[in-house]
Amino acid sequence: MSKNIKILIAVIVVAAVAVGGYFLIKDEPFQEADAFDMMKNYYKESMNITSMDEDVTFSVSIDSQDPNIGSFQDILNEVEFQMNIKETLEPINVQMDLGVIYQGEESLSLNMFVDDEKMVYDVPFIYDKAFYLSYDDYNEFMEKQGLSGQSLNMNEIMDKAMEFQKEFYSLEDVEGIEGLDFEKYENIMRENLEGILIKGEKFDVVLNKDEDDTIECQELLLTFNNDQAVDFLIPLLKEARDDESMKNLIIAKAEVYVDFMKSFYSDEFYETAGIENPYAEIEEAIEEIETNYSQGIEDAIVELEKIKTEEHQYFTTINKIGIDKDGMMRYWNMELNLYPEEIPEDEYGVDITKIDYKMEAVVNSINEDVQFRDYSNISEEGQNLSQLINNPESQETQALLMQIYGKLMQEVGSNPLIQRIAEEAGVY
Repeated sequence: MSKNIKILIAVIVVAAVAVGGYFLIKDEPFQEADAFDMMKNYYKESMNITSMDEDVTFSVSIDSQDPNIGSFQDILNEVEFQMNIKETLEPINVQMDLGVIYQGEESLSLNMFVDDEKMVYDVPFIYDKAFYLSYDDYNEFMEKQGLSGQSLNMNEIMDKAMEFQKEFYSLEDVEGIEGLDFEKYENIMRENLEGILIKGEKFDVVLNKDEDDTIECQELLLTFNNDQAVDFLIPLLKEARDDESMKNLIIAKAEVYVDFMKSFYSDEFYETAGIENPYAEIEEAIEEIETNYSQGIEDAIVELEKIKTEEHQYFTTINKIGIDKDGMMRYWNMELNLYPEEIPEDEYGVDITKIDYKMEAVVNSINEDVQFRDYSNISEEGQNLSQLINNPESQETQALLMQIYGKLMQEVGSNPLIQRIAEEAGVY
């Protein structure tokens, strides 16, 4: 990744969030707001969410004449993913149910549950019992691996996350930003979004997949392509190019982010695991901002302006958003079309003309009671994963693996999706 792109990514992402911090302290009336103010209000109100129940459906399809991915493309184009996500912050509970729909029928399912004591994974197509792992067992395993400093404590993780959110979005005690004119950046964004983000008609959103349970929402439409995205970014970058206060804010918030991520996994962890530190490039980007801020942004602007001179279409996206009377987002329908100009053959070995991504999300409830599955008897009814990770060569583990293999072979013989994948992979 080039230095200019690293700077561009850091500036765009962190500056946008930093301006969001300004939105959080601005108190604007929601009634009769325009589309931009409605999105601002949602941004602010979303910080107060403590529980949520959401349904998400998405699919990905590929258009390619490349024989290397022909069979994979055919399978993927007939698959749809359906998720239900429930979560609460106090107490900490997250439940995700994923269903894979193939040719109109559910072929696979995966249910996950996390609380402050354990993780549960129910994968019925490979085993009849749900797998579970307590954090105590996980921490014991990590200690045996010489990584005792990488323990899991969900309460501690949540406390860190909440503290990070508070610090990241706060504009207090950030040195060198006294001259930062947030309203100037807001006005640029508002002007650049004219005709792209518009207020539509009111419509009903069906909740809980029940036609009798609906909520009225205000429609917001956000439609743009790569040229419009460039037109949105360049004026912001030109304004930020010589803005020392913005530079200081970006560096400060980027450092907060890196410190937060490193509080979970240290450099030592990645060295011991033998994998590349994912924060190294972020730290390098921060150094580039410190030493090459203005010129780096100028170079990035030049690269963006080159995109506008090209005839190639990189992407288009259409988004329909529903905002309820309390200013909360309850509906999001997105269509994203990607047109890869060139996928390097030495990296991927495929030629893809178009990728279509479709997603529809419905938020059934916000800050209301959420009902989770009861896993209070999981130790008696489930399969403890600690046996597998601590004793992979034991007879018990080998017997369990044979049961999983047998279950999977049954699915290959009866499940159309798994059967199709096995056939294409040449194992059946």
